[in-house]
Amino acid sequence: MKFYFPLKLAEIIYYQDPYIQELESEIVFSRNINNYYLLKFRENLFYPGGGGQPADRGMVGNQPVEKIEEENGEVLVYVKELPPESRVCLKVDFNWRYDFMQQHTAQHLLSQVILRLFNFQTLSFSMFEDHSAIELNCPEISEIQIRQVEEECFRQIQKNLDIKIHYDVFINEGDKLKSSFQLRKPPKVSENVRVVEIDGYDFSACGGLHVRSLCELGLVKIVKVDKVRRNVRLYYVAGRRALLDYQQTRETLMKSCNLFCCSPNDFFGLLENSMKNFKEESLKSRKIILELYQRIIEQEIRKEPILYLEINFAGEIAKKLGSWALEKGFQLILDDKQAKRFLIASALLKEQPDLQKSVLEIINGRGGGRGGILEGSYSQELPVQKLLHFWKENF
Repeated sequence: MKFYFPLKLAEIIYYQDPYIQELESEIVFSRNINNYYLLKFRENLFYPGGGGQPADRGMVGNQPVEKIEEENGEVLVYVKELPPESRVCLKVDFNWRYDFMQQHTAQHLLSQVILRLFNFQTLSFSMFEDHSAIELNCPEISEIQIRQVEEECFRQIQKNLDIKIHYDVFINEGDKLKSSFQLRKPPKVSENVRVVEIDGYDFSACGGLHVRSLCELGLVKIVKVDKVRRNVRLYYVAGRRALLDYQQTRETLMKSCNLFCCSPNDFFGLLENSMKNFKEESLKSRKIILELYQRIIEQEIRKEPILYLEINFAGEIAKKLGSWALEKGFQLILDDKQAKRFLIASALLKEQPDLQKSVLEIINGRGGGRGGILEGSYSQELPVQKLLHFWKENF
């Protein structure tokens, strides 16, 4: 990694060399705040986070860092107990930091590749412990385009391009400030602008920590695509995260293959056939269940003007029973207690539209319908006896 240091900003240790994991420093300020000790160090090692990249984790002496903040250019470190000595050893959780260094550099590469291939701008990005994502100003992106992006990222990684850090100077040109670099996106500030360069390929204003060269990314893989408003959000993994993602996917595939006693190449064909058979058997089962309910209703409906039946609404059985009951001139109250859903089928609901309102008041639920069908949900329990009494008294 090459650095150019015309400004004091470049003297910050985590910017000078983000690979430094440990150093001894002196506490120059401490204060007790809400049962935590706020510390300032003569030489600070900890990155406070910013621009989408989380703050460091680490140790001050033998106790973990609870929180890291930046205030007026100073880094504030919070611990639970005040160290007994003024000189302490600062240690960075480098696995945590390096993971985000990989994800952050991968984001710069990914955004530039997508811009060059399809002219899609990166609107925002985020990095968390379990995922990283960028939002693009496009309504959709195809699987073919995703593959093109992944392959181009891999080609650039193979070139082993250096990551260079610059501290930019803006030049006044009339009413505008012009950067001395071709930045992918205009910065939000015009002083002390830190520019991260992927050697001749991408220039981006950034305050985050990055790897030394693209080869440290290993691989960039897009793992998920979401629609966000009118844009697209891409979730990606890079470096060790990409390896872990592959290992987990491979483990899942092999467990699935073992269940089917097949090879990975044969798995999806067998799965497709199994799903087809399952759907066919499910249709047969639902048909048998529907016929069974119809027989029960035909036997019991002679005893009461309206019949209550507790059933499972899965597979649209309730709707099919309701339509069938209307054709037969039957009146039904169907109740799925687990899902807290109901369906009432009666020609009276069609003949007397105001009846729906009265029924919903009794149920104390929400719902609607037409053509003699009223369906909806309830919060507590369906008042069956009240409904049956209402029907007997009025109809």
